[in-house]
Amino acid sequence: MRFIKVLLLLVIFVTGLIFFVQNSAALGTDLQLKFDLYYKGLSWQGQAIPFYFVVLAAFGLGMLFAVLMLFIDRLRLGCTLMGSKRAVRTLEKEVNRLRAELAKEVKAVPAVGEAPETAGSA
Repeated sequence: MRFIKVLLLLVIFVTGLIFFVQNSAALGTDLQLKFDLYYKGLSWQGQAIPFYFVVLAAFGLGMLFAVLMLFIDRLRLGCTLMGSKRAVRTLEKEVNRLRAELAKEVKAVPAVGEAPETAGSA
């Protein structure tokens, strides 16, 4: 399974490289981001950056978000596992206690065919 994951990641990486090499002219154009709020004249204008940087930044943020979601899910599953282990330990203790009580009761009841022992018989 690990081999398939590595192979799949390699294919994605090579495909991305081919995409960037074949579209280097279009991706190399400068992009200037701008944000205007017409309320009280608030505006912001960024520096000119290559378009491929925006594409790579969006890809990186997507990967970061996916890892964060997987980490949160892993924490949730870990907490569930710890709770389940705690419940299993509690139930095992109860089973052992009940087995001990049953063993005491079995020892107290005479076996079939045995006469009950009396204190005063001679």
